[in-house]
Amino acid sequence: DLALQVEEDATLNDMYKRIPKDQVYGSLAGEYVAKVIYDEMTDNVTGAKPGDNGMLAQFFDPNMFANKAHQWWKIAKVPLNPPSWVRNTFGNLSLLDISSPTNSGKLSKMVLEEIIQHFSGNDSVWWNRAAEKGLFGTTFSTQEIYILKNRFERARIEKLAEGIDSAPYFTRLNRLKEVIEIIGEKANNIYGLLEGTFKTVSMRDYVSQWEKQNGQTLASLSEEKQEQLLDEAALHANQSIFDYSDVPQWLRMGRRSVIGAPFLTFTYKAAPAVVRGFANNPQKFIKYMLLPYAMTAAAMSIGDMDEDDMEEFRRKGPKWMSEKTGVYVLPWRDDNGNMQAMDFGYYLPWGPWMDLYKGTNANWKSESPVLSTVSSIGNIGKDLGFLGGPLPSMITGMHANQDVFTGRQIVRPGVTGSEKITSTLSWLWTCLLY
Repeated sequence: DLALQVEEDATLNDMYKRIPKDQVYGSLAGEYVAKVIYDEMTDNVTGAKPGDNGMLAQFFDPNMFANKAHQWWKIAKVPLNPPSWVRNTFGNLSLLDISSPTNSGKLSKMVLEEIIQHFSGNDSVWWNRAAEKGLFGTTFSTQEIYILKNRFERARIEKLAEGIDSAPYFTRLNRLKEVIEIIGEKANNIYGLLEGTFKTVSMRDYVSQWEKQNGQTLASLSEEKQEQLLDEAALHANQSIFDYSDVPQWLRMGRRSVIGAPFLTFTYKAAPAVVRGFANNPQKFIKYMLLPYAMTAAAMSIGDMDEDDMEEFRRKGPKWMSEKTGVYVLPWRDDNGNMQAMDFGYYLPWGPWMDLYKGTNANWKSESPVLSTVSSIGNIGKDLGFLGGPLPSMITGMHANQDVFTGRQIVRPGVTGSEKITSTLSWLWTCLLY
């Protein structure tokens, strides 16, 4: 009996939890389930019960309209946003790279092989093994995006609309909502498959490294030993490319709330992943350390720039450039002959932490320790993404006339009224989609 085992075994007690004895859970009420299943079920069901969870849980309830809208904003920011695909692809490549002694070229080739095989309808053995170990169920897409496809609810609305003069409008609106949900679902699924591909390669590479080190093959092991090795490989993959289901409750609530930190999980998981990578594969960091020098050399060679140009650009550049650690000058100019820079920190998993350190250190002033501490705390919160959802960002940005992420002015001084409106609307649109 699982209930008796859980009560007697402290290890199992950490792995399983009892579902509340409430009829809303149906046949699972009162039963023990895996902790990750318990968290998901209680988050999505009990959150709407005032008597059980109180006002705070009600505010963070995923079924609130505001939080559902927040989920659609995250869909627009990630699965439906092409730049996010590029950023996260390179980010996952970096994470995969530092987690393994295998050279990055070979790892990239393995990723491409898995993608080609999947979309040709011939999933690899490793893809199927990754799916069996649940790696595709621990991605950002499955754990942080909640698209509730309730066909029964749509059918109920259509039934209620029968006999009403405006029924066709209700029906069409309902069907339009369904189409939007399907588009979001498809984009989210493909995005999740891409992330799962990196986990598949991480698992595959782990076993390959084990075979080299031990002089054995997976096939030569007993069935029990094979499963043990594959479990270890799956754990390694989840540590390398992140298990978005394995987070504390406060983070689970905060990342789905309109006033929380929508993308905090990545930053939270990146720190230990980078530390592990540096401890196990320090040689992998050499090329990343050389990147700023390589970019500067390319700019001076290809872009016909000299050291004086570089120094003047850094000195006169916008404020956000001096606040970031991963800003590099591009080796080409814009159409007006101006030098350009790009923040590569978005592509590197340690970027947010480096920016946090630089910003916090810059805020510190020995002559005013109290104010400096307060300012530093605010900077830490901003860099970690607290109040990073669309609504808090818009309110703060409009009040300060400054983008909370880039530090850029929303409306430049001296512009006309129409230009002010255009700049503001353009920035609001950016808040929602980019």
